[in-house]
Amino acid sequence: MADAAIEINETLNLPATAPPGITPSVSLTPHIAVKVRSRRIAMAIAAAVIVALSAVAVWFVLEQRGGPASKEIRLVVLPFENLGPAEDEYFAAGITDAITARLAVIRGLAVISRQSAMQYQKREKTAQQIADDLAVDYILEGTVQRERPSDPKSRVRIIPQLIKASNDAHVWAEPYDNDMNEVFRYSRPG
Repeated sequence: MADAAIEINETLNLPATAPPGITPSVSLTPHIAVKVRSRRIAMAIAAAVIVALSAVAVWFVLEQRGGPASKEIRLVVLPFENLGPAEDEYFAAGITDAITARLAVIRGLAVISRQSAMQYQKREKTAQQIADDLAVDYILEGTVQRERPSDPKSRVRIIPQLIKASNDAHVWAEPYDNDMNEVFRYSRPG
């Protein structure tokens, strides 16, 4: 869909003096190809992280079966910290949003809204204080770092960490550290 939007934009921005047979193409605007490729890479990374965090979701569901049937597990996904340049802040925010959306659909898991979680982006509070404020059982936080954001062959590191709020102890952490071009291998179905 993003590719279609770019193509429509190119068509609308063709000069009025362009010969009748000229249509927009990536060869006319190579910078658009780079943007499309970067966007696809970012989406693929988000998909890979979501797959990894699905394992966390399964863990939550299994834990719930062992506990009281009426107890709903409450979780907040705190904004992932961007350890790279400031222009990568959107990337960290996208990872956080993708994880939140994926976890929100799991039955028996109450995920605190993005709006409520955003107030803790530059947090000054402890995990236990956040848990008390939001009445959550678990906190999912993490970091995101891209080696060279403009290079599709660079590396990316995403480290989500699940914390049990009652004792501020790490329950789960699974670093994702790989070449950005390898993300496609993880995100392909079957």
